[in-house]
Amino acid sequence: MRGLVVSMGCVIVGLSGCSGSKRTVGDICQSVADSACARYRACDPTAPTMQACTAVLVRDCCETGRTCGEEPASTEAAVRVCEQDLAVWSCPAAKDGDLPSSCVAVGRPAAGPIEGGDEGPSSSPRPSPSPSPSTPAATPGTLALTWSLTDPYGYTRTCAQGGAATVEVVATPGSGSATKKSFDCNARAGLVSLAPDYYTVVVRLLGASGNVVDSAPGENLRVYEATSTPRNLAFYVP
Repeated sequence: MRGLVVSMGCVIVGLSGCSGSKRTVGDICQSVADSACARYRACDPTAPTMQACTAVLVRDCCETGRTCGEEPASTEAAVRVCEQDLAVWSCPAAKDGDLPSSCVAVGRPAAGPIEGGDEGPSSSPRPSPSPSPSTPAATPGTLALTWSLTDPYGYTRTCAQGGAATVEVVATPGSGSATKKSFDCNARAGLVSLAPDYYTVVVRLLGASGNVVDSAPGENLRVYEATSTPRNLAFYVP
């Protein structure tokens, strides 16, 4: 999968190895990641391996390993709705990383608000935390991005060689307006200041005329107060 960080923040017990009748957040994340990556690879034969794809999605679904072992908020019916939607996920949406709305909340732990009932997860994202009048606003966190460009043969390429000019980041919170920032491709790094919340983050590599050279799939991640959340992106260029 293009633009993915091939690393894993937790070890997931596969469905065949689950003990007991209740699945964990990690089990559900693995199941959904399997469905998403299978569809993505069917749409893009040049995508990385299934293992690399699922490792990244599971890591972020589990909030970098923090919630893998917790009890999920989503019902089994909600998970099935998500997996059914992934089975018919359009290839343009898959390549852009636009996950079906039914899949946004399936990996959240029961400790947070439950996003869906027996009819499946709600399409409404988790509301943004808002401070009470007597409480100061939370200190923003930071999304710390780094990126590299690689050609189909595995060779590192400069931005000029890859026809890339800028890296565009769009972070959409549970509620409120999206944050959009652009960075010079040659900088190879960029920081985005964000209020603590759950976000869907889409990163695109753009040419000088605004054409999309490559894009990372949308990631559902959480930004914590006064904390840096790193993401290393590997773009693929002709």
